Amino acid sequence: MFTATADAQKQAGGENNLQVLFAPLGGSPISLNYGGISYRKFSSDGTSAWRLNLFIGLNNKTEVVGQPDTSHAGSGVLGSTKPQADKTTSGMTISLRPGYEKHFAGTESLSPYWGAELWFTMVTAKEEEDNVVTNATTANPDATDWMVLTTTKTGDGASTTFGVGLIAGFDYYIAKNLSLGAEFGFGFSTTSMPDIEDESVTTNATTGASEVVADPNEIQGSSMNVGPNAIAQFKLGWLF
Repeated sequence: MFTATADAQKQAGGENNLQVLFAPLGGSPISLNYGGISYRKFSSDGTSAWRLNLFIGLNNKTEVVGQPDTSHAGSGVLGSTKPQADKTTSGMTISLRPGYEKHFAGTESLSPYWGAELWFTMVTAKEEEDNVVTNATTANPDATDWMVLTTTKTGDGASTTFGVGLIAGFDYYIAKNLSLGAEFGFGFSTTSMPDIEDESVTTNATTGASEVVADPNEIQGSSMNVGPNAIAQFKLGWLF
């Protein structure tokens, strides 16, 4: 390693750089920086760099919470097949953090810097769940149809965040085109959370007739944060 460090030199200018988080003693030694892809483009003289961190994530999960049942079909009491009941959760996360770094002389292998960055994060959330019951009433105790009550909730866990921060850190090149670094900063961010919307749709499994009931929205509010922050892992960088 000492031999590699002696031969290692920092950026000369015009290079590209990709970074991941590195925790050599952790359960997951390598992970994506800030939860996304971190890219830097150095200026022609290597004394500054534009940076961008991008994360786009989608999730969609469907669970069967009620099995279909054909045992009563045609019995006269429940004349149709009991439909399947599902629970679906879905969401999307988009994070964008552009920034700028100013690098200082340091040494042949050490490149300290300061800079600033903006960040924007949007998270969406939706949950949809079925509940299957009969359409029995006091006037009609021998129900002949299954009713599917589908409840849809949107906005629970969703948010939009805007922020700005000052940053400082360093890159130390341990081998040719390979660096380890650390970074900390001080920033301000504001997060707004949308209202939670609840809607229920009752559908007759045989006729397809449905009824929609919307509950009043639930207000979530907003938050603001000001203070220092630090990346708790090393930044492992590849220069090319």
